[in-house]
Amino acid sequence: MLVERTVSRWRDGRWERDGKTLADYRAVVAYVLLGEGGSGKTTAFRSEGEGNGHCYVTARHFIRRDLPSHPEWRRQTLFIDGLDEQRAGGGDPREPLDEILSRIEQLGRPRFRLSCREESWLGGSDLREVSSVTNGKEVHLLRLDPLSTDGAREILVSAGIDEPDDFLWNASERGLVAFLGNPLLLDLLAKSVRRGSADYEPWPDTQLATFDRACRILAQELSQKHRDVSDGIPSHHELVIAASRLCALALLSDKLGWSRRGLGDGDHPPLSDAGARQDMLTFALDTKLFEGSAETGRSWRHRRIAEFLAAKHLDERIREGLPATRVLALMAGGDGLVVPDLSGVSAWLATMNGEARDLLIDTDPIGVAFGGDAGHLDRHEAERLLSRLESQLDYRWIGPSWASLDSLLAGPAKDILWARLFDADRSQGRQQLVGLLLRGLTPLAGSNSEWADSSRASAAEARSPLLAVSRDDTWGDSVRHPAVRALIHVLRAEPDGPHVLLGLLRELSDGRVRRDDRDELRGELLAHLYPGHIGPEEIWDYIPSRRAPRGKGSSFWNRDLVESSSPEQVSVLLQVLIARAQELLFTLAQYDLEVVPFRVLRRALELFGDQVDVGELYDWFELVEADRERAGLVPA
Repeated sequence: MLVERTVSRWRDGRWERDGKTLADYRAVVAYVLLGEGGSGKTTAFRSEGEGNGHCYVTARHFIRRDLPSHPEWRRQTLFIDGLDEQRAGGGDPREPLDEILSRIEQLGRPRFRLSCREESWLGGSDLREVSSVTNGKEVHLLRLDPLSTDGAREILVSAGIDEPDDFLWNASERGLVAFLGNPLLLDLLAKSVRRGSADYEPWPDTQLATFDRACRILAQELSQKHRDVSDGIPSHHELVIAASRLCALALLSDKLGWSRRGLGDGDHPPLSDAGARQDMLTFALDTKLFEGSAETGRSWRHRRIAEFLAAKHLDERIREGLPATRVLALMAGGDGLVVPDLSGVSAWLATMNGEARDLLIDTDPIGVAFGGDAGHLDRHEAERLLSRLESQLDYRWIGPSWASLDSLLAGPAKDILWARLFDADRSQGRQQLVGLLLRGLTPLAGSNSEWADSSRASAAEARSPLLAVSRDDTWGDSVRHPAVRALIHVLRAEPDGPHVLLGLLRELSDGRVRRDDRDELRGELLAHLYPGHIGPEEIWDYIPSRRAPRGKGSSFWNRDLVESSSPEQVSVLLQVLIARAQELLFTLAQYDLEVVPFRVLRRALELFGDQVDVGELYDWFELVEADRERAGLVPA
């Protein structure tokens, strides 16, 4: 089902979330939409890119189709979906983007939109290349936000879950929060929880168990046509094995699926190429693990499902005696490393197979840590992985689109994190590793605070190290900021949590603890503590004492302050602002926050403008005055 999604925009070195949707960017010349696998990029693109002078096309088809045969591409806004799926084969990952941009130039540079998995986006270099074909117009870099709670409820209801709030709570309690913001994963999770009294199964506790059970259920859902003509339907176990073979062969040969009839095409070879047991393969291809038609070819339901199934097949081959080195060689490029397009397969394989995991920890620690289900690692494996990961992070930047190492923290890595926090090492690799681990303590941190208050870290074990890191300016901002967010998260339900957080805020405000450059730490604390623990009377005492670049601190004053205030609190904000106008207006203007009085005044006029008498309105407008040169109002 289609659920309206919001997007964040990359500006000034950070993601800004302001509630906008893709529809709000229809007037721009170009944008790039990033998101994790299964996050809904394709659904959002299809919704925006079909009809109304728009044209949806996969990146694969855009690169391979004959341009003169598509004159409509010159006149319409192009929605080019799936750059990540073309960055395969071990070649230069820049070549698919170069080909796309070359074709855009040949078409006369029409408006275009491009989607890509976050892990396949090459950051600033990619953005510069895309900007080279927009005639100087800005390219907007967007990221699909996780599902809101309301969006998750809609999906669960459509999936037949009668009590979606209970479902969300259960998922949070079991450490499956990462599934709740992703439509594909949420749907899989819903399918994996059986509700009938006769076939009830307990909740899966891991991503591996969730995918395994969901694939088994999808394998049982054959098309009605197949059921009508079939006397004996194979077991779900047999169907999953056959589907796993189909996914592995297709992914390893850079195909999109299989054709049940005829010779197929370059993307969908004939099913006869997949080997023996054609009857079983045909059954598997007709389950809901795949989609499409017999005539045009059937492809996997989603690439992430295909990667999981392919890894199951490779795991089985290794257990049958095929050396893991041989299997990994099939997935490697010219440099001997797993090619980017198969990183999802290798990550799942590392989760399932100890022999492959041992090799991949050394050769692809980033893939193992961020993909699959790294919570399965034992203490020794987690130590090895974090050490290898840290050595790579020392010279390689994992961009801001990587959310966290939350899956890894389901295992022993959490205990290793506490030891790292008290270690004296402050190298670049250590700083990046610790920052990524800390982000994993707050599921969906920075993007959705609506989920249930469960945490991978208890308040008792986390309080001391997180407070220490928040106060320690030898750690960089990329470490202290997620430490404060994690501290807020783990103290959320603690009776003395507000007292502890207020103490930290005062230390930052009076200089006992050094602030971060962007005032992110105070911004996070203010956004959490106002208005429940810092009232509208005293919030003005926390105006920043210096200018700061755009960040959480700035967004609190420019947006959150008014938006999170009730009508009664807006009234108090205005009264205090009027009473202390001479002091506060000067301070706000001095630190580039002169818009704040206007926001408070505008909201008060919306709420009370028809009710107050003229004399009180005059008092309100004492806050502003006319500026003839600027032809508008300015702070008085």
